[in-house]
Amino acid sequence: MYAGEDEKPLPERLYDYELGYSYSHQRFSVGANIYFMDYDNQLVLTGKYSDTGEYLTKNVKDSYRLGIELTGGVQIVKWLRWDANITLSRNRILNYTDLVTYYDENGEWLREEEKDFGTVAISFSPAITAGSLFTFDTHGFMARIQTNVVSKQYLDNSQNETAMLKPYTFTNVDLQYKLPLPAKWPEIRLLCQINNVFNTRYAANGGSDMGWYEDGTACWPWYYLATSLVAG
Repeated sequence: MYAGEDEKPLPERLYDYELGYSYSHQRFSVGANIYFMDYDNQLVLTGKYSDTGEYLTKNVKDSYRLGIELTGGVQIVKWLRWDANITLSRNRILNYTDLVTYYDENGEWLREEEKDFGTVAISFSPAITAGSLFTFDTHGFMARIQTNVVSKQYLDNSQNETAMLKPYTFTNVDLQYKLPLPAKWPEIRLLCQINNVFNTRYAANGGSDMGWYEDGTACWPWYYLATSLVAG
């Protein structure tokens, strides 16, 4: 299948403006970066997939990403350090229109129509991402406890609450032990990594085909869990 003349992607253009500051000290470090990314014909994910499983994109004429990134770290004691980061962003498409397929309550096709959504959030673009990393390092033993936080994000560009990835948080633990061998011996470390130690169930990816019931509910969004594909 070939794209029609009006469906072929156009090259996107980005005007990126950033202002940053960082400071490092023996005991702590801080950093901040403000950015404004102004797009012309940005290629955004639609939530749809091709027959071969490729993510599909489309051009949107006017869009932007505005945000601030904050980082910091502190050496609490000799054997314990804490590092953290957070990004707060606003990701928007201006004057967005798309074709919506409507179905009745039994899933029977009714009609297709172009809908004007106005200003909407860009798909797969959480407004908040954050991370925390504790590092313990003493007597050959090292442990890292890393926690990641991701706010809600939409599966397509309609900003439909029924086609959305919910916020999630997960924690990974990395353990290492360096064997106390003579200096002339090669270094040997014992490693153990445990991902998602609290067994959090969350969906980090998915899709939506812009099919809606008459009441505006998304018909068939789908979600990828850590180990399986689950239909919504």
